[in-house]
Amino acid sequence: MKKLLILILMKTTDDIRDLEEKYMNKIWDILCNPKFISDLKEMENYIQNNYFELDKNYQIKNKIQLGAERLLNFYIQKTLNVIDVYPSPISSDIAFFTEDALINVDAKTIDLSGNRGDDAYVQFGTHQISFKNKPLFPQNINGSNFKGMHLHPGLPVFEPKTGLPCLSFFAGITYKDDGNSFMISHIKLSCVPNGQIVEEEYNNNIILNYKTYRYLKDNAATKIGSDYVPKNTISQNWIPFRLNPRGRSSNNTWLDTTINDPFFKKINFVLWRFIAKKYHICIGGDTGRIRTHTIQNRKNSKGKTWEGIRRLDI
Repeated sequence: MKKLLILILMKTTDDIRDLEEKYMNKIWDILCNPKFISDLKEMENYIQNNYFELDKNYQIKNKIQLGAERLLNFYIQKTLNVIDVYPSPISSDIAFFTEDALINVDAKTIDLSGNRGDDAYVQFGTHQISFKNKPLFPQNINGSNFKGMHLHPGLPVFEPKTGLPCLSFFAGITYKDDGNSFMISHIKLSCVPNGQIVEEEYNNNIILNYKTYRYLKDNAATKIGSDYVPKNTISQNWIPFRLNPRGRSSNNTWLDTTINDPFFKKINFVLWRFIAKKYHICIGGDTGRIRTHTIQNRKNSKGKTWEGIRRLDI
């Protein structure tokens, strides 16, 4: 009976399209609200007026991150019809249920002084998305067929207990901190499509590349087997290659054909990379990037276009 109820509640792809547009509009209205903007400017003024203390005494590099999360959470809880929290630790900064969706909203802050290039992409972690992308960088390495690097989604396409679709939003605050002063440049809201939409509309292919990767740490590796534990030196059996053939770096990865990937044993061999003064097994992408134009123009169930990324200068 419980399974039948879940099936009844399951939404079609058109339902998800309309829900993503609905909550994109609602969250954007929150960000554009004069009171929200006023509170954000007050936060900017506080940082500027206390810049020396925050920068020197407390050595806070990202001075707006915590405040942005707090502000966003306050206005979402106050404005949207939140009926329950999402209990999973695998989620965005803010995760909650409404009557028709499981919504994840992550606060993203970008410093134009140090990470200007990041503003051209939508960046996300594995715990903030529900779609499965095609593995990146498949290639033949000295006769061995490497099937590519995965990024494992931490969110469900549909929440199992309720059957509600999982929606992912990213509220960005872009600022400039030049080491002497702080100023907010603009705010941005992005909707990364639900896994069912990515499969049907994008053929599971919307990730451009990875900014960071996930590695198998000592404790986890020990539980799998001694062969997977980080090494101090390169084995003569490892084959050096460049993971991203289009990247600028030289050979920075080693293929080990003597053992299989701990999570995809029937698909891939192990990859080793040098990090934290040892060679660790790379188990997948950690931070993914999507070009903004890829998800800019979205369509609802009636074929009408809506903006999947919106920006407002402050």
